[in-house]
Amino acid sequence: MNYLHRLLTNFIFKKMKNYKLHLAISDLSEHKDIEQFEFSNIDELTHKILNHKGLPEDRVYLCATHCADENETTEILITENYHTMQYFIFAVDELTYGENTLTVHVHMYESYEDAYAVALDMREANPLCYNPPMEKTIEISQDCIDIINNIQNNNKH
Repeated sequence: MNYLHRLLTNFIFKKMKNYKLHLAISDLSEHKDIEQFEFSNIDELTHKILNHKGLPEDRVYLCATHCADENETTEILITENYHTMQYFIFAVDELTYGENTLTVHVHMYESYEDAYAVALDMREANPLCYNPPMEKTIEISQDCIDIINNIQNNNKH
């Protein structure tokens, strides 16, 4: 859906969505505050991301979305291609039609390992976050059982 169609649809239904952007893409060695912005349309938000100074290509980006009407993160994307974030954000915007606010968090990391660790923390409350615990069973061959029984019998004498 293009920008004009989205704008017209919002105008017809007299419901304008608010967009918030939280950018944490400064030099990773610096501990700066997260930059926060508000926009009236999704195109302004994605334009801000794509035209942000200091968006290096040799980094991994975590893009997480959150709707004001939900208590947890809606979707998470991890990519090294920041243009992919644009398509992802547009798709989430379409999927969350009717929500009042869409908040987008963009974090920059040196590696996929770091980004996935943060994503795992974001999903901690989700029951699908971790694999279910496996039952620990040990299969013992009959030969081993016989040897154990012989040792126990010899210790009784």
